[in-house]
Amino acid sequence: MRPVRRLLVEGQSMRPALLAGDRVVVLRWARARPGDVVAIRDPRRPERILVKRVEQIDRTTVSVLGDDPGASTDSRHFGPVARRLLLGRAVYRYFPTDRAGRLPAHAPVRSPGDEDRYDFPMLTSLDRILDDDYLAGLQDFGMHEVRARRDECQEVENALSYARRITQGRLDIVGAEIGRRAGGQGPSDLAGIVDRLEKGEMLGEHSRPEGFGRLPVLLAPGSEVDELITEIEQTVEADVLERLPELSDAEVRELASRLEELERSMSSRRRAVFERIDALQAEVIRRYKSGAANVDTLLTEPS
Repeated sequence: MRPVRRLLVEGQSMRPALLAGDRVVVLRWARARPGDVVAIRDPRRPERILVKRVEQIDRTTVSVLGDDPGASTDSRHFGPVARRLLLGRAVYRYFPTDRAGRLPAHAPVRSPGDEDRYDFPMLTSLDRILDDDYLAGLQDFGMHEVRARRDECQEVENALSYARRITQGRLDIVGAEIGRRAGGQGPSDLAGIVDRLEKGEMLGEHSRPEGFGRLPVLLAPGSEVDELITEIEQTVEADVLERLPELSDAEVRELASRLEELERSMSSRRRAVFERIDALQAEVIRRYKSGAANVDTLLTEPS
């Protein structure tokens, strides 16, 4: 999936914020929150892309509304939409040029007690896995517990890998801006950044990352990724990348430094999780080789 896409707004459902014929930039890596304008696939016709505003979001679904209820078909009609259909956040209108500019979020009015509708639970699995006592007494664990902990580690490692790639992508964008300025070309403009992203000129392949180069066991990150995305946003919000051309050289270098530190931290934690996966897998193999476990346990142990 492309990190950046341009979309044509169709219909009048987002009036007055967006009008039919407006063209917007959508960032895949920009985390969506209630009040943000997003691009999302129509759950009834997935080939069709809708531009709506987030009303509510949780671990698995997104509820979206149009700004003009009388002209909008949205979650009031087709219900919450699976988060996998969310394509990204619309961050910038580039046409028409007389109304070009960043799209601000307009958070919905929230009454007392609404907080739990929007906030994610804090991630605790990673902290628990990295605790020194996580594997204490491993040889005394039941086979089901060994497998369960291995699966838990694999899910968290997958989330770390995904979040690390997002961090690397942001670092690539900032690094390209530093290189451009060092070459005497001066700050980029936002349209230029979008063009270079679409052409693949700013994002590295990262085909040979430092440390473990393993293929992912799971195809997509689970809910564990949410807290890691929050960590990225707290370090460098996606909105900062939209303002990259406006930042001074010193601010851009400081941005790169923060992202490099975060990438190193995520890589370190990922290696530590891999160490636990290896230890758990080694224990499974030891038990089968020693006869302490056999294929029959796959059927008799709880799943």
